Amino acid sequence: MISGYAQNGLGQEALQFFKEMQRMDIEPTPYTITAVLKACSAVSALGQGRQIHMHAVHKGLEFENIVGSALIDMYARCGSLEDACSVFDGLQSPDIVCWGTMITSFAQHNDYESAVRCFQDMEKHGHFPNAVIFTCLLTACCHANRVQEGCQHFRSIREHYGLLPTSEHYCSMVELLGHGCFFDEAEDLIESIPFESNIVGWISLLASCRRHGYLELGKRCFQHAVRISPGYSTEYRLMESLYDDAGLSDYADQIEELRISANAWKKPAKAFIEIDNNVHGFIVGDKTHPHNHDIYTKVDELSNKIKNVGDDLPKMEPAREKENTRNPMIHSEKLAIAFGLISTPEGSTIRVSKNLRVCSDCHSAAKAISKVERRDIIITDAYQIHHFHDGECSCVNSW
Repeated sequence: MISGYAQNGLGQEALQFFKEMQRMDIEPTPYTITAVLKACSAVSALGQGRQIHMHAVHKGLEFENIVGSALIDMYARCGSLEDACSVFDGLQSPDIVCWGTMITSFAQHNDYESAVRCFQDMEKHGHFPNAVIFTCLLTACCHANRVQEGCQHFRSIREHYGLLPTSEHYCSMVELLGHGCFFDEAEDLIESIPFESNIVGWISLLASCRRHGYLELGKRCFQHAVRISPGYSTEYRLMESLYDDAGLSDYADQIEELRISANAWKKPAKAFIEIDNNVHGFIVGDKTHPHNHDIYTKVDELSNKIKNVGDDLPKMEPAREKENTRNPMIHSEKLAIAFGLISTPEGSTIRVSKNLRVCSDCHSAAKAISKVERRDIIITDAYQIHHFHDGECSCVNSW
């Protein structure tokens, strides 16, 4: 049950089940610990994750590779890369899964150099890289926008290691080329992928087109994606945003109508924050929280404070949720940040997780808030970890 909840994005429910299990004096196995740590990762429950780590130490499970890998992932996704490295260094004989988790952790934190060093150390310890390891390495290239290095690693998969590139490797390369504005090369690569129905590659390139305002290629990517999977909502959302950004609101409305007629409903956005070992969840425009009034008062205060600072900060505009109406609504991560600011001591780090990617508006808002409030803000989304400090973000090239 704990694993099922965790795998389906229901971290709060998974943690509740674990607490119930403890109340019933049922001894957790390494697999139980792994599942509940995954739940902590999903909702940035660093405090509860530390407690579970101590429980694992008490039971002598911290040296189990399956537990160690889960601890590395939990600490990294909760924004504590230092703790993740400490766990890895303490493993007596890390297997290739642990090495891959560590490489992925560096990638999520946009630390390409450390990811490569970890890859090289893995080889020195006698582990031959598999397909998953190369996916981790290419992900590191994507996050750091290292196009040339990514191309070299991609070529080495076949030429140096004698492996066949997988669909995931090709899609990582498409994303990397899109990030670097090599749109023609990215489109050529998708069309040469030796796998059928590759919707991930087209959506990845569509996302890059949306980010850089490349409308014509974006339209082609959308047509391919809809042909492959018309009931997948992501391509509609990206194409609608691309038209909106280009000032073509009528075309954006047509895409919205197409999405509704295709019954392609998007996954609701949720953000989570842990306060005093309790996880609080927020949705777009959420007004159900017991401290709702204080949260929205803080949002208004932040907006005014940012406007009064000057032109050197990005403005915190109301986010717009384009479902059936286009009324301005506050996005979930802004509400979680505001609640964190009113619920934690001054100077402490705000840690938020989101089940989808952070939008550009909320990304800009978090940068501004980190400066005016003098707080470090860490947002872990479905793609990477964003560490905001003094008006800057660790993902320099993402936006």
